[in-house]
Amino acid sequence: MYRLVTVSNPEGLHMRVALLISECAKKYNATVTITKGSETVSACDVLQVLTLGAVSGVKLRVDAQGEQASEALNDVCALFENNVQSSV
Repeated sequence: MYRLVTVSNPEGLHMRVALLISECAKKYNATVTITKGSETVSACDVLQVLTLGAVSGVKLRVDAQGEQASEALNDVCALFENNVQSSV
């Protein structure tokens, strides 16, 4: 399962935002990935998330597979939908 999200944080996916995403993804028994263009990274790895270089306005695909895929996908996408900048 997957969902498309838009990076709404004016500063893009910087270190604090990437850390929140990875901490969220790690809570679940699921494999969560984020794709920008042709590059796919593990959402659980903060450094991989940073390598996407996703700036404000970029569309990303968030995929989740596994036992808790639905919950993981909902929570990771909620960070984007609730403008993750307000959480940092």
